[in-house]
Formats: sequence, C-alpha cells, structure tokens
Amino acid sequence: MKVLGVTCSSSTALVTLVDAGVVVPSPVERIDVSALHEASEELEATIDEITRALRRVGPDRVILLLPEQSPRYRRTYQEIAPRATLETLVRLASVRAGIPIEVMARRTVRSRLGLPLSGDLASHVATKIPTPAGHYWSAGRNVAGLAALAGEASS
Repeated sequence: MKVLGVTCSSSTALVTLVDAGVVVPSPVERIDVSALHEASEELEATIDEITRALRRVGPDRVILLLPEQSPRYRRTYQEIAPRATLETLVRLASVRAGIPIEVMARRTVRSRLGLPLSGDLASHVATKIPTPAGHYWSAGRNVAGLAALAGEASS
C-alpha cells in the first residue's frame, strides 16, 4: 500500500511516499501555493494543484500530520491561519480524488512507531528512516515520512 505523508507550512505542503515500510521516490516532493490568506479566489486553484499532485503520486492513502502541540509552539491567528487553510485544502483535495485521508497527531505517530515522547518529532526520524530521501528532507519531508509509516502501520 502506498501511503503519502503530508505536512504543511503556511505556503507549502511537503510530501513523502512510503510503500511497504520504505520511503520511495515520488514525482512530487512539495507543493507550493500562493498566499492563501490574501485572495479567496486562490482556494480553488490550490485545491486543483493539490489534486494534480495527488494524481501524479497515486497514493492509496494520505496521512496529514498535525503540527507540534506544546506551549513553546504558541502562534498568533495570522501565523496559523494559512497553514490550517492549506491543511483543509489537502483534506478536500484528497476527498475529491477519492483517496482516504487521516489527520494524525504527532503523539499518534510516536505511539504507532514506538518513538519516545521527549524531543520534537524530527529528532527521532533517523531511528525509523536512517537515510534522508530526496529534496527538502529536513524542511519537513522527514516527519511526513514518519507520518506515512505510522499510517501504513495502522492499515
């Protein structure tokens, strides 16, 4: 089963594809979007772009990784709204494409993969994925890979 892990920033969705417990090459590693908070008209174009990327990758399942939850990660609405919007658009594009999607907390990733609760999730990537894969690895594709592995583990 091909599982696509996705983590978002305010302007980018970083994706990592896993198949049979291994990170595999994907024709898409990141999806850049416009300033979603500035023009509502961009929403439909962004869904279309994400849908095209999903079709190119062809996952059987999508796992959307939620951000870290901790007092040290407090943000303002202006900082979190674009990310939340992009996450919602990833969810909608997946539903429209008929691809099952699960929204997964980092705590769930840790639990399913037997990772420690201490430290941020990225600090534990090498225990499950020893070799970085492709571009943008440390920008977030690494934790997207963990999410994909956790999604595969729950199948």
